[in-house]
Amino acid sequence: MFTTIANRYKKDLHKELNFLSERIEIDGLNPDHEVRLACYHIDALKFKPAIKKLNEVKVAFPDNYKFSKVHDHGLFLQLIYNMAHDYYKTPTVKKLKKLSQVLMVAEKENLYPRLERSVEEKIYTDIFQRKTIIEPVTIWRLTKSFYAADPTFTKNIMVVGRVNEFIFNLENDKERFEDIISQVSKYDAFLEMLKTRTVDDLRTERFLTNIRRTFLFNYKKMKLNDESLLVLSALSAQNFLNEYIHTVSDEEKIALKAMKDELLGLENWSETNDQFKLLIFSCYEGLRNFQKYLVGKNCSEVTEVLRLNLKQQSAEQKFKVNVPSYLRLKDETSKLVQSQYEENPYPRWESIYLPEKKRSIGDWLSSYSPKFKNEKISEIKYPKILVAGTGTGQQSIGSAMVISGASVDALDLSKSSLSYAFRKAKELGIKNIKFLQADLFETDFIKTKYDLIQCSGVLHHTSDPLEGLVKLRSKLSSHGIIQIGLYSRFARYHLNKIRNEIAKRSIGSSEKEMLAFREELLVNKVFEKEIQVISKWGDFFSTSMFRDLCFHAHEIQYDCHDLQKLIDDAGMEFIGMMLPLNKSQEYKRKTAKLAENADLNDWYEFELNNTFFFSEMYNFFVKPKS
Repeated sequence: MFTTIANRYKKDLHKELNFLSERIEIDGLNPDHEVRLACYHIDALKFKPAIKKLNEVKVAFPDNYKFSKVHDHGLFLQLIYNMAHDYYKTPTVKKLKKLSQVLMVAEKENLYPRLERSVEEKIYTDIFQRKTIIEPVTIWRLTKSFYAADPTFTKNIMVVGRVNEFIFNLENDKERFEDIISQVSKYDAFLEMLKTRTVDDLRTERFLTNIRRTFLFNYKKMKLNDESLLVLSALSAQNFLNEYIHTVSDEEKIALKAMKDELLGLENWSETNDQFKLLIFSCYEGLRNFQKYLVGKNCSEVTEVLRLNLKQQSAEQKFKVNVPSYLRLKDETSKLVQSQYEENPYPRWESIYLPEKKRSIGDWLSSYSPKFKNEKISEIKYPKILVAGTGTGQQSIGSAMVISGASVDALDLSKSSLSYAFRKAKELGIKNIKFLQADLFETDFIKTKYDLIQCSGVLHHTSDPLEGLVKLRSKLSSHGIIQIGLYSRFARYHLNKIRNEIAKRSIGSSEKEMLAFREELLVNKVFEKEIQVISKWGDFFSTSMFRDLCFHAHEIQYDCHDLQKLIDDAGMEFIGMMLPLNKSQEYKRKTAKLAENADLNDWYEFELNNTFFFSEMYNFFVKPKS
């Protein structure tokens, strides 16, 4: 991985080369001086001398794959550099889409290209605003890497994160805070990032909570300006997305109650001070009781915050009526799970990657394993797909938009989740998907036989996963495939310690109890190791996801031997894991074998020494035994 060295060792070339040498060693390359120097040139955006130097190295080491890979990476980074500058000079949507495709490849290769600050800022901002031209996790990681390399940004994060608030007792405090807000307001990509995805690191969380706290306690001493508007509207959107999970002190609660009473009691709506207060308040709570302000004369930032809080929820309430229900809940576990997701639809999301060209179901499946080329399903032109447990619609919408000729039925227990999915599908103009409320144990009303059934993150929340899988198999065509996602016991080892503590203390799943326990985890050193692990998961950073992670009503975990038994008992056979490219490469690098050829015994042995490999889930494909 090449990381920027700008502003790190400006005056000491030897230290710069040593820094790059360390990076190369981490990536498994020998710290040969010539390669170090070439990497230094690449990092400094001097591609011609870098490629020349690497070509010389290739001559010296003709059979060394790793040196050749550095050479290929150098050429690839030069391609990104040229495309980025072409877009920056004459931006078009077509160029941005092509650049996004290349950046996705770069991120999967663990390459985070450093360009001039203004160029990267514009590219990432424009990508965020388009919402559907890149995988969300890719642009998130690229942007985080970009700002992590910016010394001014990281300094501001550290300065604000070290204090609870700027007290404003001294004039210098006010000037320092306003100067930081002014600087942050110019980080366009960072602000767009806050509007589209929950922040998933604790340092930035502290930064954001301290900013809103300072605004709350000191707004009377400040004037609302364009810079504060930009920062507060992005901060409001972030807290709406994370469902107000960030810690609120008792002092803040008192100040918020006074502010809420004052806002609700207003008869005349001020264009400046009152909007300032509303933006600050919206960083702490939703605006369900503030519908009257929708018709007022508002600045664009306030209008957007009101739209996000009120109009989306209003649309979802209307869509609830339109979702057909076939729900006949008999199972007590299903009732508990339904109740959880009615209260906390999971997950909240704003952006999704929608490729320009759809792929046949055969091409899509073969991208995970060449075994599918010999399966009859690869010949299907108009596949019927069932998503059993669609939640808020990410997977079902993705399948409807990615697989050509597909018609998708998406069922879920929760109408709240389905109405969220319905709204997102409507926003994206998707018409080949049908949402319905149903329990996968009660699907006799479904007469269709499906070519592909997707059931990711669902069976482990049922009372009888085997019965659930058998039910799904009964809806499968003779050539059909089921994609399943289940939790790994190994990967959730540290999480289970926290869940055991919750059970031991009988902590309830009310929002108040959950958020109090989360705050306790952050300050209590007893669970320091566990927090280091689970705070790397995005689920730790929003209320609905935190509930799903730590307080789920029912969860079963597996290892690969358990998976084999489940699959055998259901009369099915394992085809292979559904892995992204970087995971397949990691398996090959560590075992010298191809991931698509690994059976569940191989995966069991591999996971013993790589316990976090399936930190998200086991995602895999099965088919009926022939």
